[in-house]
This record gives sequence, C-alpha cells and structure tokens, in this order.
Amino acid sequence: MHTAMGAPRSLIRSATFMLAMAIGATASAPAWSNWVPKKDVEMVISYAPGGGLDLFARKVIDIIREEKLAPVNITPSNRSGGSGAVGWGWVRANRSDSNETLTPINTASILTPLQVAGATGWKDLRPLTNIMAEDYVVFVKADSPFKSFQDLVKAAREGGPQSVSFAVGGIGDTIAARVVGKAIGTEFNLVTFSGGGETTTALLGGNVDATISNPGEYLGQLSSDAIRALGTTRQERYAGELGAIPTLKELGFPNALVQNWRGIAGPKGMSNEAAAYWQDIFAKVIASPKMKEYIANNSASFSVYTGPAYVEYIQKQEDVFKGLIK
Repeated sequence: MHTAMGAPRSLIRSATFMLAMAIGATASAPAWSNWVPKKDVEMVISYAPGGGLDLFARKVIDIIREEKLAPVNITPSNRSGGSGAVGWGWVRANRSDSNETLTPINTASILTPLQVAGATGWKDLRPLTNIMAEDYVVFVKADSPFKSFQDLVKAAREGGPQSVSFAVGGIGDTIAARVVGKAIGTEFNLVTFSGGGETTTALLGGNVDATISNPGEYLGQLSSDAIRALGTTRQERYAGELGAIPTLKELGFPNALVQNWRGIAGPKGMSNEAAAYWQDIFAKVIASPKMKEYIANNSASFSVYTGPAYVEYIQKQEDVFKGLIK
C-alpha cells in the first residue's frame, strides 16, 4: 500500500530515521568536524636531529602514525639555527596561514626573542597544546662539601654574590640557575659551557661547585654515585628512582620553580577549526600509553595546557624571564 504521495511507508520511515541520526550527529559533532587534513602535514622542528625538542616531536609523530590518529602522514623537517628562531621564522615566512603545518615549541620560544631583537618566537605562532615539562635538578660532585641544599644556601649567603659557581649548558640552565639564586636571595657565578657533556666534565673535574640541569643527562652519574642531587625545581617529588630528591619548595623556597616545557604550535593564521582538530589529536597523544612511557623514561612530567590556557601559561613565564635576562 502506498501513501497519497505515492511513496512507500518503509521509505519514509527510513528517511525519517536517517534525518534523526543526522541531526543527532550534528548536535554532538566536535568543533573540527568540518575540517580534516587533506594532504600530508609538515612538522617543522627548529633544532637539529637528536636534540630534546627533536626527539619529542618525533615521538608525537610516531604515536599519531602508529595509533592511526590522523588520515595523513606527518613528516618531520629540521630547520635548525638561532636557538629555534630559524625554524619558527621559516614557518612565519612560508606557512603563515597553513592548517597543515605544525612546529614544536619550548622555553626557548620565549627566551630567544627576549635576547635577540626581531627573532621569531611563540608570539609569531599559534600555541595549540603543551604536553610535557622537564624540571631542573641541582647537582654537586659526590665529595662536595655541600651535603645538602641548605649547605649550598649557607655558603652562597655567607660568601656573598658569585661565591658559589654553577656550570650551565645553555640559556635554559642559565635561567634556572638565576631563578634558584633569586629564590635564596643571592647570585651564583655562572660558568657557561656549550652543553651537558661539558658541564658534566667541569663538575666531575672539580672546576665548579655545582650545576643545574634536566636530570636525564645525569642519570648515569647518579647511578654510579659520581654526583649527588641536592634538590629539584619540581612542584612535587619525582616518582621512582629520583624520588629521594627533595623539592626546593619543600625545603623552604617556594619561588624556586622553573621548567623547560614542550608543546606543539601551528602557524599564526591557522583556522579555528584546524586548531580544534589538532588539539583533539594531541589530547589522544597525551592519553597514549606510549607517551606516558616516554615521559617516565625521560624523568619528565605531563604539563598539559590547551588553547588560551596555554597562551596564558607562556605569558606568565615570559613575565618572569624578563626580569632574569641580562
């Protein structure tokens, strides 16, 4: 039997059902449902292969690929130089409104523009999601007279500014040392080296009193008891083998907080729909067991900020760093 319009009732019921499903799907669809990448995506890494930011970016890419989180390939492209400014500057100049370009950012995206006028940094990009942060640890040689962080503080205060020397391996270490010095009310004598290998040599050779760095580079020396850890800039203690290291906060220095964070940004002109799409992808990366394993293996911690909250987080860090750059 047919209706007055001649259409079978079964067809009408089917059409009504499909319409209801479509309405329901539209109501619950995420903000990016009308945008997905149509071509391969370039991940512009502003440091050389093998460095911390490079390894982080490649881990993100690997997780997206292995867990099939995106319908296209993401290809890493290293454009190093200028403490990150070269790669970020290339994105600004060549991919300013691309929805299919990503770039990892870190603390240097604040520090480099503060030190070099006109250098490209985080304000020239669109911060999407921060994923992790590495905290800093104060290390001394195993036979150092500083048996605790309080011993170091006492010597630094009694000896006056510059009386305690710190090996630093870059701008991040330098800022961390200044943050700690400001928190205890003095300044350290900062001896600058090109990287962690040289700072380790200087410390083990007795050429400096202490050093401050992310702990990953010093796990071997800690395990062999060649060095000792006096304190960390973390909010809370590490889990696992580093759990014996006290936080400077619990030792009475709540302002001695500084981190090297790592996240992902897009070009400044990336659309809102594309930004929402990538933020959803990165939320899945963060939830991945493989990312949790990566964080644990690097003695790091999750530090998740997205969108406007990420921008606010970076801005607050910049306000602190402005007073520490010399």
